[in-house]
Amino acid sequence: MNTSQFKNPPSKFRGAPFWSWNCKLEKEELFRQLDVYQEMGIGGFHIHCRTGLETPYLGEEYMGLVKDCVDKAKVDGMKVWLYDEDRWPSGFGGGLVTENPEYRMQYLLFTTRPYGLVELTETNIPCAAAGRSENGELLARYAVTLDASGCLDKFHRLAEDEEIPPPASRLTIWYAYVEKAVPSPWFNGQTYVNTLKKEATECFIRSTHERYKEAVGPEFGKTVSGIFTDEPQFTGKKYFSAPEGGEDLIIPYTDELPGEYSARYGCELMDSLPELFWELPNRAPSTNRYRYHDFVADLFATNYAAVLGDWCRENNMQLTGHMMSEASLSSQTESLGEAMRSYIHFQLPGIDVLNDELEVTTAKQAQSVSRQLGANGIMSELYGVTNWDFDFTGHKGQGDWQAALGVTLRVHHLTWVSMKGEAKRDYPASIGYQSPWYKRYPLVEDHFARMNVALTTGKPQVHVGVIHPIESYWLAYGPASQTGAERAERDRRFDEINNILLFGLVEYDLISESLLPVQCETEQVGKVLPVGEMRYEVVIVPGMRTIRSTTLERLERFADAGGTLVFAGEVPSLVDAEPSDRPAALAECVTCTEFSAFGILQTLENIRDLRVLNANGTPAKDLMHQFRQEGDDRILFICNTHRFESREDLLLQLRGEWTCTELDTHTGDEHELASTYCNGETHLKTTLHAAGSLLLALRPAEPQNKECRTGNDEGDNAVECGRLPDPESYSLDEPNVLLLDQARWSWDDGPLNDREEMLRLDGKLRAQIGASPRNGIDCQPWADTEPAPVLGTLTLQFDFESELEFSGCALAIEDADKVVIELNGESVASGSDNGWWVDKCIRKVALPTIRTGANMLVVKVPYRRKSNLEWCYLLGAFGVRIDGSSGVLTALPKSLPYGDWTAHGLPFYAGNVDYSIRLPEQAVDSIQIPFFKGALVDGLQNGKLIGAAAFPPYEIGLSELGAGDELTLRVYGNRVNSFGQIHNTDEHRNDWVRYGPLGYRSEGKDWAYEYQLKPMGILTAPLCFRKSFR
Repeated sequence: MNTSQFKNPPSKFRGAPFWSWNCKLEKEELFRQLDVYQEMGIGGFHIHCRTGLETPYLGEEYMGLVKDCVDKAKVDGMKVWLYDEDRWPSGFGGGLVTENPEYRMQYLLFTTRPYGLVELTETNIPCAAAGRSENGELLARYAVTLDASGCLDKFHRLAEDEEIPPPASRLTIWYAYVEKAVPSPWFNGQTYVNTLKKEATECFIRSTHERYKEAVGPEFGKTVSGIFTDEPQFTGKKYFSAPEGGEDLIIPYTDELPGEYSARYGCELMDSLPELFWELPNRAPSTNRYRYHDFVADLFATNYAAVLGDWCRENNMQLTGHMMSEASLSSQTESLGEAMRSYIHFQLPGIDVLNDELEVTTAKQAQSVSRQLGANGIMSELYGVTNWDFDFTGHKGQGDWQAALGVTLRVHHLTWVSMKGEAKRDYPASIGYQSPWYKRYPLVEDHFARMNVALTTGKPQVHVGVIHPIESYWLAYGPASQTGAERAERDRRFDEINNILLFGLVEYDLISESLLPVQCETEQVGKVLPVGEMRYEVVIVPGMRTIRSTTLERLERFADAGGTLVFAGEVPSLVDAEPSDRPAALAECVTCTEFSAFGILQTLENIRDLRVLNANGTPAKDLMHQFRQEGDDRILFICNTHRFESREDLLLQLRGEWTCTELDTHTGDEHELASTYCNGETHLKTTLHAAGSLLLALRPAEPQNKECRTGNDEGDNAVECGRLPDPESYSLDEPNVLLLDQARWSWDDGPLNDREEMLRLDGKLRAQIGASPRNGIDCQPWADTEPAPVLGTLTLQFDFESELEFSGCALAIEDADKVVIELNGESVASGSDNGWWVDKCIRKVALPTIRTGANMLVVKVPYRRKSNLEWCYLLGAFGVRIDGSSGVLTALPKSLPYGDWTAHGLPFYAGNVDYSIRLPEQAVDSIQIPFFKGALVDGLQNGKLIGAAAFPPYEIGLSELGAGDELTLRVYGNRVNSFGQIHNTDEHRNDWVRYGPLGYRSEGKDWAYEYQLKPMGILTAPLCFRKSFR
């Protein structure tokens, strides 16, 4: 490992966020934000167009700014990653590709209702889902008869001129149409692309990739590292709820499919189409169903990912990004067939992890292909859909488990160029200057940069390969009432095998059956199974119904040569989806075990490199790890995935005798650790705090150095000695806030309507004047070139009470120069520049004195179809008391005790708070702050930083302070109570619905006018500790 790089990691080891280009772009502002990135410790960026982009996508001005940012990045030593689409999913080129109807997404509609009998509805969804459009042509008709159990009894494809047979019991006539996607605002008035068609992908490259090459091609492979493709997919496959359900079904299709299918299999797909949808009697496997799923997965990987990967390879670029819905067997089958089949065409395979969840299957699939390719890690789009109040522990914890699973490039989701209009609801938080903690982000970024230096050293140390079971899942893709339980069980087992091995601390990779023939020549197989660059001593077949003949041939040879082959649970009864005794015959000659953690882990005891035990001797829980090998040395990374519970008094048992050195990812320092040796193992005691991690350098122990080593245990000798006293004073680093999100309103001097929340008000107004609704999935501004004249004047009246008179206040508002403002009848100069608050698009307008009692703020908006109606904010040195769904101005609190600051005059406050505290007269060596809400807490003395409580156990050393000295604790806040989903009552839902545009527009029981605020501040008095030897 390069120790100088570990101490000071360069840009290539640092994260590269999604930089959301989402407004009218300006070079000066873009450059300012790149400087902010460097201040945050970030090493690069992805140029990522998102909702709100006004600068014409891929146009001259846009490409000029791309070149300017690449030039600046080159000077600053940053890495640039391109993004291949306007929003997502990738492939339609912002609409430029699918202007050509030949390249629009196709699908097959299977229905009992011929064209002309159904009332059609409009759809606007940002993915490749499809609905009945009746814009296609009839491919075939079928007479289908089901038996009493709902299985296919018989079916017959009707000839073109054949009459429909007379009605009969259980006989239904079905129609198969090929259709194309219909235009949608999300795709800028066009549609999604046909990802099964090579020519469409080539058009995508010409419209997008080649444009970037013209602008910044000389920096490809240098400053510009690669290009990100996002959530490509085909039309989502559907299945019947029940065999007699009769609902319309949609499956992926392209004009080329029938001919290519026939050429590969020697039969006509359309002749056997009903087998895709209904079960055969007696659970007989359908070879045609299996072949269809396999073939569509192949078309998708070959005609999309492979085409992009080849272009990137030829242009010295890395293809990265991720597929749609990679996590489960179910989601992969529906959207892309098989994830690993596409990953192999990526130079840097990637994933996305939305929500704060452990999505280990997604990461393991990509890591496996990356290792087999010999790539140096994987990319992860992470932190998405975690909201404004996701703290530094969350950033570290989510990144740590992904690092254990091979992630070496973190793509933070996301940083906005602007919060203007709908952009601020585009899945916050903004991991950039809009967050009040951004200057402290090096605490997170340096940790991961140092870890990446270590975890890209050498090669992975892996003994076990696991055959991926997705092809058995395809066979069960029938009516839910008949096959849903089997599908759920296969998905559960897929999760379980990954969790058994990961949390059982066994290094392993998944093996794709479709890729194995090109990754492993049969003649190469011996006592180890070679798969690309990897070599596996043990192979597990994890409960499968079918196995490929190509896989079986290699496993038979592997077992014959003395390799360890394990069948866990169900032994396949099919080969290539046809009945066969070969798997059972092989199973009789190798190890078979039950599908359980005990059974599987027992078979792997002899190849374990690591065990971690609790003090009582039981296996520790919630830990993940990764080994790297460099010559005779190794690197071990291990992390606690539990966000709230520590794992204390752990015993690490390492196979081999090693000198153990801790590599401190927070400081860059190295510390040799105490260890003992027993029966060829190294034993090491440690504690992993919640979200904690340990990075070790292992070097072979010299014979003379194998005695027990002792370490410095001072940190373990601290004893609790009380709590800090209440703060003596406090200070805010931003003005306090009264949220103005609900107003009475009138249109064109009409009657004054009842008070309403602004987004709801906007919806009511648009319905009243016949304008299209604004819902976060609208056409991009750059693509919406239709005129937008003023439709009328919207008058907003904000009424609020104040207990005192306040001067020096300001109104924070978007588009301040376009509105007319009055406070208590006095005109306000809205065009003057008084700076900005939180984001540069939110300008501050100086207000006259706020009087005691009732106040009325009026804002008159010249309203257009494209207008953004947004919340406003009253800023000043006042306190706020919540009174139902309104706020009342009060005096700013004289003191701020421990507890939730939203209940102490700061309900909407969005900045940082300094608590000034006098240390007790007795000596205190450190404090812990176990209960606080904020990003992190800094400890300061006279403005000088003395420590940070960013991660558990949230401890700050006080060695530089004496008894009675003043300590400042700075809590870094967030914007959740000023810009979050504060009317959404569904506190149990923490996903893309709640934390995206829809979360601000909840309805029914999920909506309240009363504010749903999050606690903030130091909630309980910090604990004091002193060293026991005092």
